Amino acid sequence: MPVSRRRKAKGEQGSNPNRAGGEAPVKKRGACVLCDDGGDLICCDGGCRRSFHPTEEHGEDSMCATLGIPEEQWQKHVAQGDAALYTCKNCQYKQHQCFACGLLGSSDLASGPEVFQCKHQKCGHFYHPSCVAKLLNPDSKTRAVLHEQHIAGGLEFECPMHLKV
Repeated sequence: MPVSRRRKAKGEQGSNPNRAGGEAPVKKRGACVLCDDGGDLICCDGGCRRSFHPTEEHGEDSMCATLGIPEEQWQKHVAQGDAALYTCKNCQYKQHQCFACGLLGSSDLASGPEVFQCKHQKCGHFYHPSCVAKLLNPDSKTRAVLHEQHIAGGLEFECPMHLKV
């Protein structure tokens, strides 16, 4: 089932780097965000870049809750090959979990976001400005507050996952 993907702007449908290099809508590397196990996974083509077990059968070995996509619908998705895009509910509704505190927040830039995405193309982590600012400035409350204001104002940031120690 080889397919190809052209890279689109970050957060745009079809921009999932997990599906680069001729991969089909099912991938065998990575881990499901619901059970942290591998196997046959579907990648979200929205901004979060997460992977999921699509059907109950795919999550059977890991006892995963899965997305619960009916097998017939899944087969249609797979048959679409390159045109098969999947966007998870969080990306559809622009509601993402802060990678630091775990709370859900709006990522909708049009209506005033509460969580912002790391600037790295391959990173799907979202953060509240205050959460990421505290992580990036642990020794200075003043710098953390200032950084929080800049992020809330639209300044791109590199999340702690990419910092060289």
